[in-house]
Amino acid sequence: MLSLATFGVGFFTRPLGGLLIGAMGDRAGRRPALMLTIGLMAVGTLGVAVTPSYAAIGIAAPVILVAARLVQGLALGGEVGPSTAVLLECSPPGRRGIYTSWQSASQGIAILAAGLVGVVLGAVLSPEQLADWGWRVAFALGLIIVPVGLYIRRRLPETLMRRPDTGASAGVIRVVWNQHLGSMTLAILVIMCMTISVYVNNYMTTYALTTLGLPAFKAMWATLIGGAAIAVGAVWSGQLSDRFGRKPLMIVSRVALVLVVYPAYVLLVNEKSLWALVSVSALLNLLSTLGAAAALVAIAEIFPNQVRSAGFAISYAVSVSVLWRFHAIRDRLADRGDRRSAVARVLRDSDQSRQFDRDVPDAGDVHALRAGCRAPDRSGPRIGRTGRISTLPTAPRDHLRCS
Repeated sequence: MLSLATFGVGFFTRPLGGLLIGAMGDRAGRRPALMLTIGLMAVGTLGVAVTPSYAAIGIAAPVILVAARLVQGLALGGEVGPSTAVLLECSPPGRRGIYTSWQSASQGIAILAAGLVGVVLGAVLSPEQLADWGWRVAFALGLIIVPVGLYIRRRLPETLMRRPDTGASAGVIRVVWNQHLGSMTLAILVIMCMTISVYVNNYMTTYALTTLGLPAFKAMWATLIGGAAIAVGAVWSGQLSDRFGRKPLMIVSRVALVLVVYPAYVLLVNEKSLWALVSVSALLNLLSTLGAAAALVAIAEIFPNQVRSAGFAISYAVSVSVLWRFHAIRDRLADRGDRRSAVARVLRDSDQSRQFDRDVPDAGDVHALRAGCRAPDRSGPRIGRTGRISTLPTAPRDHLRCS
C-alpha cells in the first residue's frame, strides 16, 4: 500500500496545484507562480534523490518519498497554467501558435534527454550499481537545471493584466467556475483525448520489450525517437496552426491518427524489427503531437487573460489526474490479467518497499528495480516504459529479490 501511495499520490495533488498555483498566477502574476513551481519541483526531486532506503531508516523512507511525490504533483499541477499563459501572452500577433508550441516541444526535448541519460547510465554502470544507487544519479542530474530555470524565470516579463475584480485566489477560482465552466469542461475533454494518446505512445518501449521481444538497446529507440518526434511535431504544429488555424489541425491530425494506428501496430507485430519500431513510434508521436500542440494553444486562447492561468491549469491537472489510472488498465491488458504485474508496477516508484520475494512476470519486472530489486543472473539493462529520468534497467524474467 505504501508503494501504491508513492506512485499515485502525485497525481492526486495535481488538481490542488492547478487550483492554488494556477490561481496565484492570475492573482499575484505569472512570474511569482513560476518561481514557486520550480522551487517546489527542486525540493520534491531532491527528496526522491537523497531519501535513504527502507532498510536504513524503516517506515520513514516511504513517508518521506510520498511527501516528495506530493510536492512534485503540486508543482506539476501548478506549472502548466502560468507557463502556457506566459508563452501565449508574450507572443507577437500571428505567432501565438509557434511560441506556445514550445510548451509541448520542451516536453519532447525532456523525453529525449531522459532517454539519453538512461542509455548513458546503463552503459557506464553495472546493473547492480544502477539498482543500488545509479538511478539516484538521474534525479540528481535533473537538479542541475534548477539554477538556470530560476535565472530565466526571474527575468520573465509580467504578462498579467491586473484587474481589481479578481481579488484573492478564491475569487479567481470563483470567476472560473461561474463564468467559464463551459470552457473548462471542453478543455478537460480535449486534454483527456490528448492524454490517452500520450500514455499509449509512452508505453511503446515496454511494449517492444515485453510483447515484441526486442532487446533493450533496440527498444530504447522508441523513447528516443518518440521524444524527437514530439519536439519536431510541436514546433511544426505551432507553425501550421498559425497559418491554417487550430481547429483544422486538431481535427485532421486526430482523424489521421485513428486511420493509421491499427495498421501501424499490425506492421509492428508482424515485423518485430528496429526499423518498424522506429517508424511506428515516430509516426504515432508526430500525429499525436500535431493535434496536441495546436489544442494547447486553442485551450489557452479560450480563457481571458485574467483567468487564463487558473483555467488552463485546473483543466490540465484534472484531466491528467483522472486518467492516471489508464496506466493500470494499459498494463493489465498487456499482462493478460496477471495480478502480480500490478505489484511490480507500483513498486517501480519506490526503493523503500518491504520484502518482495516472488516470481514476477516480464511485463511487471520492467519497473521493479525502482523498488531495489536484484536478480542473480542478468541479461543486460532493460529500459522502463516512459524513458524519463527515473528509468532503470531491469532483470530478465527470473527470480527477483528486493532489499
